[in-house]
Amino acid sequence: SQIHISNTEKILRRFIIDLYDNDIFFLKKHFKQIWNDMEITAERNRKKISQIKVETELDNADLGHLIMMLENKESKKRAKEKKAEAFEDLITKIAIVNEKRNRVDHSRGVSEGELPINEKMVLVGHCSEIDQFCDECTLKWV
Repeated sequence: SQIHISNTEKILRRFIIDLYDNDIFFLKKHFKQIWNDMEITAERNRKKISQIKVETELDNADLGHLIMMLENKESKKRAKEKKAEAFEDLITKIAIVNEKRNRVDHSRGVSEGELPINEKMVLVGHCSEIDQFCDECTLKWV
């Protein structure tokens, strides 16, 4: 479960950066509180023994942060301008994945970070749909 979620988070981070045309300055300014939260997480991570490889400026954003960024009016406007069909459906699927991720992280009944098979099938299906949606959009935007 964690592997699918992690991959989807990575794709969503890149999607948001592409949605905002790589304008990191705008993202920092527009999502100031989220950016502050990410900087706190980055600082905590720097204190760990092993260094984490940085892939995007949003690497320290968790799934909840990514949902907040996508639910924002500016993001919805940009998605509409870029003809990202079914954008609201994307947000709904991400929220379902986030709920499942929280169950994996916090449930004592979940062994070794895995969901029951029927829930994992739903999770993997949604992750695949999210990944495909993001990939198709970013290919159109290039």
